Amino acid sequence: SGLDYGRMRTWGSLTFIAAGLVGGWVLGTFGAERIIFLLLASALVLVIVAHLIAAQSDHPRVQHAAHADVTWRDTWHLLTRQRFMLLFLASGLGQASHAVYYAFATIHWQSIGIAPLAIGMLWAVGVGAEIGVFVVSKKLIARFGAPMLLIVGIGAGVLRWPLTALEPPLAVLFVVQLLHGLTFGAVHLAAVHLIATLAGEARSATAQGVHNTLAAGFFMAGAIGGAGWLFAAYGGQAFLAMALLSALALVAAVVFAKRHAAHEADGDRSSSAEV
Repeated sequence: SGLDYGRMRTWGSLTFIAAGLVGGWVLGTFGAERIIFLLLASALVLVIVAHLIAAQSDHPRVQHAAHADVTWRDTWHLLTRQRFMLLFLASGLGQASHAVYYAFATIHWQSIGIAPLAIGMLWAVGVGAEIGVFVVSKKLIARFGAPMLLIVGIGAGVLRWPLTALEPPLAVLFVVQLLHGLTFGAVHLAAVHLIATLAGEARSATAQGVHNTLAAGFFMAGAIGGAGWLFAAYGGQAFLAMALLSALALVAAVVFAKRHAAHEADGDRSSSAEV
């Protein structure tokens, strides 16, 4: 397609850092009640920029996505394909395993005596690792393949969340934060790449939409709801439940990779037979 998604997504991560800085300034200067106006302004800018990109880009993939009609038949076709559902399950659970981290990491770290500046640096290290993965995404996928990247990224969560629950020394915690490049960055990149490959150009936009609805919507919303109860009851030990989600996601990722490899091998044999 000629589009380097990893490099484009890097700007999303950089914007996250900028939004955190601006949001912190607004919160400290004007109070929490002003945050809603910042969110509304951000949403308005997003809508305007999205329309400008669709209107001005001459890239065929962008033009196709801008004018494509998403049908229920396309959506149902995706939801009834076993490989897609395994991929959605692996990616959704993998991203949902960040629920306690996203919602309560700052509160937890404050409760165990970590200074606000150090907490900000911990978040920055995680986002920095994520950006690093995005920058070299093409090389990673070319070298290891998207299915392996998915497995490694999800597997890193099985290691990351128990280590976080153990409340290690701050220096060790900084190292653990580097795993965010895998648990979020690698998993997200692998999922986007695999969905585009499996769906084909005609259904790619629909497939990405279904994936985002399930991973960022259904799975994450449910996990954050459960994370509130877990954190209230168990504090930092709630990260152990996130390790369980990662383990379940890892099983789905391994099964997907095996099914995907078998399907690709069958396709290669069919092509050879036709020749």
